Amino acid sequence: MPMHFGYSASILNGATSHRPPSRREFIESLAAVSASVLVGGASGPPAPVWALLADAHISSARDKAVRGANMAKNLARAVDGVRTVAIDAVVVNGDMAFEDGEPRDYAAFRELLRPVSEAGTPLHLTLGNHDHRAHAATAFGLDVSRPVAGRCVSRVLAHGRRFVFLDSLEPSMRVPGRLGSAQLAWLRAALDEKSAPPTVVFVHHNPDDGMLGLLDGAEFRRVLVERRCVKAVLFGHTHAYRTWVEEGLHFVNLPATGYRFKPDATLGWMLARWRDDGAELEFRAIAPTDPFHGQRVRLDWRADR
Repeated sequence: MPMHFGYSASILNGATSHRPPSRREFIESLAAVSASVLVGGASGPPAPVWALLADAHISSARDKAVRGANMAKNLARAVDGVRTVAIDAVVVNGDMAFEDGEPRDYAAFRELLRPVSEAGTPLHLTLGNHDHRAHAATAFGLDVSRPVAGRCVSRVLAHGRRFVFLDSLEPSMRVPGRLGSAQLAWLRAALDEKSAPPTVVFVHHNPDDGMLGLLDGAEFRRVLVERRCVKAVLFGHTHAYRTWVEEGLHFVNLPATGYRFKPDATLGWMLARWRDDGAELEFRAIAPTDPFHGQRVRLDWRADR
């Protein structure tokens, strides 16, 4: 997957188009969007804030580096950044481990996340193609028996919103992912519940076409697009930050935290402020001198009907 930060995609009515903008164009477009974001300007309680990470790729060898990026150091920097903000929860959206999810890799990952766990901050995890389901379940106490047998699936009600965490892992080290018929059936039923609150879905693999993502991505998108309670889906896997909208539903590809596919790609994590009518995402780069550091985008939720 030779992708990099700044690769844009838009999907309108099922048709997909891709155009890689120049670095200058992308910075200017993000700046234009961020100029319209209002943070902390409204009265009432502050918006809940989550830290969103993906593709940490932690090895038990803490000095392991790929393409000039030391994954352990990058995750440690991200954790340091998270600790500077009053965070309500942390999500690591897949590929916690470097290669195939060995127990010692998860031990190293847990050690790096210790400041978060010691603070009592809720941690939500999904599994990517470099993870190992049984090893991760043991390391983090994940339930692989329900609500979907053989999968690490969960949902959380928080801040008046519902957050759903799916499992797209096929056998470890197989690049594409799959949700499968049983998980999709559970997802349909869960989303069709009466009085469903605004819902945000997390999954590791990208659901768009032709990019070594979800093998059943087209069906997954149909399930989400048709159910208006779903407001956004967030994923990782491509190591590229990009967004698009399909029939009002926001798709957000989180940046990689650990290492890059391209030598000049940006690494980082996202700060998400959950508003009543949407979300505000702020890019937190691993390198503070990165030109994308601090850029913000606003996601406005589509109407239920």
